[in-house]
Amino acid sequence: MRRPDRTAAGPLPELLRLGLRAWREGDLILAGRLARQVLDLAPGQVSALHLLGLVARDGGDGDEAVRLLRAAVAAAPGDPDLLCDLGALTFKQGAASEALGLFSRAAMLAPDRAAPFHAMAGVLEALGRTEEAEAALRTAQRLSPVDPGVAADLGLLLLRSGRQTEALDLLRRASVRCGASVALAQAQGLVLLALGRTEEAIVWLRRAVALEPDRADLWTGLGRASAEAGAAADALRAFRRATALAPLDAEAHARLGRFLCRLGRQGEAIHGYRELERSLPPSAARSRLIADGEAAFGDPERALGLFDSLLAEGGDSPAARAALLGRTAALHLRLGRPRAAWAQAEAALALDPVCSGALLAGAEAALRDDRPHAALELARRATESGRPRAVALMATALQCLGDPLGRRLADPAALVRVEDLPPPPDMGGPDGFRRALLETLLPLHAVPEASTGPSPLLESRTVGNLFARPALSAPLEALRRQIMAALDRHLAVLPVDPEHPVLCRRPAHLRIVDSWSVRGRRRGCAADPDQGQGWLYGIYHVDAPADAGSLSFGRPPFGTGPGPDLPFLVPPRPGRLVLFPSFLWHGAVSGEGSCVTLAFEAAPADGA
Repeated sequence: MRRPDRTAAGPLPELLRLGLRAWREGDLILAGRLARQVLDLAPGQVSALHLLGLVARDGGDGDEAVRLLRAAVAAAPGDPDLLCDLGALTFKQGAASEALGLFSRAAMLAPDRAAPFHAMAGVLEALGRTEEAEAALRTAQRLSPVDPGVAADLGLLLLRSGRQTEALDLLRRASVRCGASVALAQAQGLVLLALGRTEEAIVWLRRAVALEPDRADLWTGLGRASAEAGAAADALRAFRRATALAPLDAEAHARLGRFLCRLGRQGEAIHGYRELERSLPPSAARSRLIADGEAAFGDPERALGLFDSLLAEGGDSPAARAALLGRTAALHLRLGRPRAAWAQAEAALALDPVCSGALLAGAEAALRDDRPHAALELARRATESGRPRAVALMATALQCLGDPLGRRLADPAALVRVEDLPPPPDMGGPDGFRRALLETLLPLHAVPEASTGPSPLLESRTVGNLFARPALSAPLEALRRQIMAALDRHLAVLPVDPEHPVLCRRPAHLRIVDSWSVRGRRRGCAADPDQGQGWLYGIYHVDAPADAGSLSFGRPPFGTGPGPDLPFLVPPRPGRLVLFPSFLWHGAVSGEGSCVTLAFEAAPADGA
């Protein structure tokens, strides 16, 4: 019997047509069966290999998908669609350089198509080549000016580059040109959220959710905006909807957990993860999610065991394995095991020499183990990541070595600004302004579950971005204006050092990106410079008795060898504002009196 022709109209084209239709409709079993029938009739048939690779990808078998798509590309090296699909898979598996090469080849083969340039931009940004990523997106936009996805991604790239106003202008023009679009509505909502315009952000994110109500990432964005506005019930509803739609979505679960902690409901945060563990079938994705939850909100020892199991299974790219090892190193540090942390960090850096988590954990482990030379080498490498903690660790290592550069990098006397702000006019003087602020703030505080005993207000905090709430009260708006003026004064005198990793340039203006109020006793805690998102932090004392405990600067929250000086202390008093850079070690000296503070994080303003 004559073998069916692989190109003429007949069995092969019909099988491929039916297979593609089944794949588009989500019937992966039928699509795979039809693709294999084609390959039985015509081994090496490119379209069937491509289809079978897409079926493997959508079925969760990334390795098999890569194998099949490589075979298809080998048979048809000039097909830009194949190159793009293989590039997307290799990028997802952590092989960014290979993905970039594939997308570049696709762009050369199809210079009039936007898709390769659009895909290339994501890889370039991941590699830290932001300007090239922007150029690729602008090329994609020129080639496809009505593609809302390209415009949305360009707007979000500008947002991540600190160019919020430019991003918003671009997205608004794209909305007029492209019409209603989920991608553009989501992007505009996120840009407005970054600008502190929470009411407008909520409008756009609700519009996105209305257009595609079954997308978890849209509900997560709406939850973020609602949380910023202090709408706790709306935020919880949105975050829970996101986790219900995508039970394995790590970001949605993490944001829900962090928000529950802000509400003082820490037990609920880890409970949600453990309920998922009972309800979801075993898988690597489930293990990774539960490990994340235990590490953030639960039992670090259990998290270590889960991470170890994931590492033993293998299968991840070297970069992904390095990131996991870096996380286990950080957990060992939390548990007071610097030598175990060092071993994990070393293993991670052997796989990925620029893994920032491993560099930071290794530097801290070396400092705790009295090896400042090793700490300095890792901390210097970590400063390329832009993480504030890297500068703090480098300064500490230098001080332990007796190098005066350590003091120059992180000198509290030069970098901490203390201002006793006068009460605004027409606010009743110092006592009247303090009372007005307390009357505004204290009803907004949420009480943690562990502090609901006889004196619940001894430990409480507000929810969301305080200064981004709609319709700020007159006392809070007056304080916000005072703080903004103080930030400008501080910038004007902040030293600029061309050799400093952070102070090599000074922004012209700062904007407040998060703000909250806390009431409680200072318990001698030390903060992690990497916890927030700010370039500069501030603390304003609303109410502070003399025995409330001082703020402390310059000493790390772990023991080191000789080197760092005694901490720089700032005693509390009502009306006192303290400003300091995010890379400076900071904490508090224990006190007996309960104080009320308003804290905030500031970042360079758009174009600054």
